[in-house]
Amino acid sequence: MASTLPNIMVILLIIATMVLATSNWAMASRPRIIKYYVQQESEIGMIPALAVSAVERASGNASGQNANLGVGSGAGVGVSVVYEYPMTKNSSAASPVVGFIRGTSVVVNSSAAGTLFFMNNVIHFSSGKWAGSTISQQGEAMLTRSPWELAVVGGTGDFRHAFGYNVGFLVATSRTPHNTTRITTRYHAHLSYVKTT
Repeated sequence: MASTLPNIMVILLIIATMVLATSNWAMASRPRIIKYYVQQESEIGMIPALAVSAVERASGNASGQNANLGVGSGAGVGVSVVYEYPMTKNSSAASPVVGFIRGTSVVVNSSAAGTLFFMNNVIHFSSGKWAGSTISQQGEAMLTRSPWELAVVGGTGDFRHAFGYNVGFLVATSRTPHNTTRITTRYHAHLSYVKTT
């Protein structure tokens, strides 16, 4: 009899844990769409100007191997960048800043169609009702082809346990007065997340 009591306690503990986990996921919000704009500024085509480290592209050998690297926007496969871009409420660069996108990108393919990046970044909300919360995302994107989609893989604060996807669109590219390129993109993040108390 004494040996069955610990077994019953373990079973009850497992059931209680499952009920709590189920109730937390039941509290997950219905999918919500969060819209925002990102203002990127670049000095060399579509490669962000805030590059911390750039790996030189492989040069072709005598047999022509790697000869297609760097075609298109001039970015070589393997170029990696670390960036921080302001996130705004609307498409104007002068609109209120609501947060920042911070992360890394690596060029994984470059062709006449454009440059394909693997991106891993975190959306930081610095004002408004989600101030202090973040959304983590990753995926591949070619900023010259709309739309592209990134996977939402987590979050913090109000977006704890976030999951979903984020669809990006190219809004505009323009030259700035100091001769750099401004790239404005729009995002629609489709999220579900556990509501915290």
